[in-house]
Amino acid sequence: MKTKKDNVKATKDLAQLIGDGPMLGLIVTALSVLVIGLFGCGGGGNSPGSTVAVQISPSSTTLAPGGAKTFAATVTGTSDTAVTWACDAGNVDQAGDYFAPTLVGTYTVTATSVANTHVKATAIVTVSQTDSVVVTISPVSQTTSIGGQIQFAATVTGSSNTAVTWSTTLGQISSNGLFTAPNAASTCIVTAKSVASPTSTASATVNVVGSNVQITPQSASIGTNQSVQFSATVSNQTNQAVTWSTTGGTISASGLYHAGETAGTYMVKATSVADPTISAVVQVTVNAISVAVTPNPVTIVTGQTQQFNAKVTGAVSGGVSWATTAGTISASGLLTAPSTAQTITVTATSTIDPTKAGTSTVTVLAPSTFFYDFNNGVPGVWTPTTNETTPSGVKFLGRINGTNSAQLVLDNLTTHSSLTVTFDLFVIGNWAGISGSNTLGVSIGGTNAFSQSFSDIKDDNQSYPDGGSYAPGNGSTGENTLGYTSDPAILYNDTTYHITCTATHTASSVTVIFTGNLTGTVSQMAWGLKNVKIVANP
Repeated sequence: MKTKKDNVKATKDLAQLIGDGPMLGLIVTALSVLVIGLFGCGGGGNSPGSTVAVQISPSSTTLAPGGAKTFAATVTGTSDTAVTWACDAGNVDQAGDYFAPTLVGTYTVTATSVANTHVKATAIVTVSQTDSVVVTISPVSQTTSIGGQIQFAATVTGSSNTAVTWSTTLGQISSNGLFTAPNAASTCIVTAKSVASPTSTASATVNVVGSNVQITPQSASIGTNQSVQFSATVSNQTNQAVTWSTTGGTISASGLYHAGETAGTYMVKATSVADPTISAVVQVTVNAISVAVTPNPVTIVTGQTQQFNAKVTGAVSGGVSWATTAGTISASGLLTAPSTAQTITVTATSTIDPTKAGTSTVTVLAPSTFFYDFNNGVPGVWTPTTNETTPSGVKFLGRINGTNSAQLVLDNLTTHSSLTVTFDLFVIGNWAGISGSNTLGVSIGGTNAFSQSFSDIKDDNQSYPDGGSYAPGNGSTGENTLGYTSDPAILYNDTTYHITCTATHTASSVTVIFTGNLTGTVSQMAWGLKNVKIVANP
């Protein structure tokens, strides 16, 4: 471009060609004005005045190489709100959907008013490798009616934190991406922003038109192979018919959705028959059904009952059917164990999906039973371990006199509610019964289970068997059978009684104590035990 200095020089050169003369000054002046007018007005002029304005949203964004972003333009000051889109790198379509180049850098996206091409707006796009988190949104664009709903989903890659926050320029959107359109026709931009990397976003465009489709329920959570009924209404339309479609499972023409075998999140869509450009989408969460049985495992004894419970997850209905490989089980899960020891399986099967079941392993034990006849001595679980033989040749634990005791300690009992102790009691010598307070007592785990007096002497009654007053030897299973003698002679030298007593007990160990109350020497009066049996009752 020529400068004013160049123009002045040109004027002087022209004057030299003309030469000196009276008109020189006038000519020079006129030519200067002409040259300056021709060459001195450089640059562009202003366009005709206008109130048209363009705004672009978002005005800036950061994308990963190859990332996508939807831009929106708003035109004011003219009835023609159309724009043309352009970019200096990457690609942008005329809907404003921009796809970034693969090279990092800073680029621009421009929206130019069709009504006034001098008016435009520009957004800055930064393509950067520094943030590998990429957000994608689905669907990218959608049309719905006023008040309509669309379920959006966002996928985050490049971070273990896949959470996003949702926002919209108009209408409302829930924390799980359920968009509700505003009550007026408009264009809305829905954005999902990565929680892990707030600069990573993705957007979708929603065109809101006059009619809308609404689906009820607005979401559903069911198990595999379960069903849910959907219904749809179309506003501002006489024809209420819709066509149904789904991304997973099946849905009938009447809106009955049936989930398949695969758990996941699926979309159900209702599209207006009268106006196929409007539709609504809701989300269906299909959960894997599982059944858990408690308690598991469990150990019980033969004939015992055990209540089982089943928890069904993932299904709307939690019903189960019960079965057992042995014993019986009720519809409510109450097992009655079989009469023999074994391992059995209790099964609860989902009534919604019979392919899903839970089990419990049940170990059925015979009740703990201990027996001691003392024929081969007294085991170490007893104190004392005194082992005698009667004159008739019967081995037993004893003889014990005075206020001494015999004690039995047992561990690892099966589950039980009580213990029963049976034994043969040898009453030897001149026991005086009630008058002499000659008694034998039994304590089971600290509980007094038995205490009665016994008599071998004529006219000295005893309290056995029930605490009353009875003749000597009443209720015995034998008199003078053990071969003992007495001096002076008494009614019975020895008597034998078969005794049973029971006490409530649940602990896994027990101490059983047999205690006498005698006053004479061991040769005068004593006692002994034979055939002792302890049973842990279920």
